[in-house]
Amino acid sequence: MSAPRSARTVLLTGANRGIGLALTRELLARGDRVIAACRDPAAAADLAALTGQGAQLVALDVASPPSVAQLASQLADEPLDVVINNAGVAEDRGGLATFDVAVWRRTYEINVFGAVAVANAFLPNLLRGREKKLINISSAAGSLTTAKADNPAYRSSKAALNMAMRCIAVELKPAGVAVAILSPGIVATDMTAQRGYANAITPETSARGLADRIDEASLETSGEFRRYNGDPIPW
Repeated sequence: MSAPRSARTVLLTGANRGIGLALTRELLARGDRVIAACRDPAAAADLAALTGQGAQLVALDVASPPSVAQLASQLADEPLDVVINNAGVAEDRGGLATFDVAVWRRTYEINVFGAVAVANAFLPNLLRGREKKLINISSAAGSLTTAKADNPAYRSSKAALNMAMRCIAVELKPAGVAVAILSPGIVATDMTAQRGYANAITPETSARGLADRIDEASLETSGEFRRYNGDPIPW
């Protein structure tokens, strides 16, 4: 665990399961207050169990502009030190032969448009925060250098997210906002179990590494693309 630091207020999307849930627990353990967002808080029993430890459950569907606007209004007076875009989907399996425009559209709406919408909606909150960090949970699958034929909707959506956040990093650097683009690794979640990945790390291992990278994020490293363990990833 990193050295002690001041407690922060963190907004985390997709907090109800997998990496998001593990990251919520890790940040709470480090003393942060976490505004944990998910589409259906009433069904998020594991997340609700963390409310006594400093988690605040809120409803947010990042693919719904009214939902984003509602939460932005709810948190209008709330300074945020860190905003973490974690919500994401990976629904495609095949390549061109199994192209489904609905799957591609949903993937981009959540993985790209949703992340940018959250960045836009909560920028005023970040500017009032102390640390001013915009964190994006991407994937090494978004690397153009290591492109593969499988899951093109997911891979290309993460590549698009990476470029969007590189641009946003340049735009927001003069305002003092640091942007990080992080890959959590291949994590043992429901998503990866369905795809048969071997040697996946635990959500807790990923969350500890991600939390360390969040602590390290700075204007000097803004816009970099790194793994949960700190290793750089080729674009």
